[in-house]
Amino acid sequence: MGPEIFMDDFERTEWSDSHYAVLGRALVIAARFEKNVKTLSALMKARYQFSFHSSDEEINNFFDEISRTSLASHINTLGLNQTAYATIFKHAREARNAIAHELALGMDRNLDTLGKEFLDQLLSDVIRWTAEIAKGDAIICTLISLANKDSLPNRDFIEKYPDRVVKWVSEI
Repeated sequence: MGPEIFMDDFERTEWSDSHYAVLGRALVIAARFEKNVKTLSALMKARYQFSFHSSDEEINNFFDEISRTSLASHINTLGLNQTAYATIFKHAREARNAIAHELALGMDRNLDTLGKEFLDQLLSDVIRWTAEIAKGDAIICTLISLANKDSLPNRDFIEKYPDRVVKWVSEI
């Protein structure tokens, strides 16, 4: 056995793997939301910053800036802060941050050892955060579709989208 700082619990069980899968799917949704926000932000900025005369260096600098800019800054770029969507995006960003930066802390062991209460609370948090992200993602996907002049799904699909995402993430 090595020093305590090293991870040394590598046991895998079907039960813990199914819970780790929930965490992984939640991370996918969090990353998807961030990517979609950055995509819309980039689309909006690119329309005003580029012409046929833009150099490769200008284009590369643009994409470097996009990747370095925080999610909050990209959301602000969308200009939705004074709309009904502001709260949805605030909650989606906070939920994304919780999943991306905090969710896996303490998960470096077999989940069987963490107790039912802890895991029940974890799953409850993941479901709540995923729902917040999915609401924001539904709006972002709709706005990207409109910006690209793509067809939109029907209202029923958009309204059920958060529930479908939550079900996909949380199903064990």
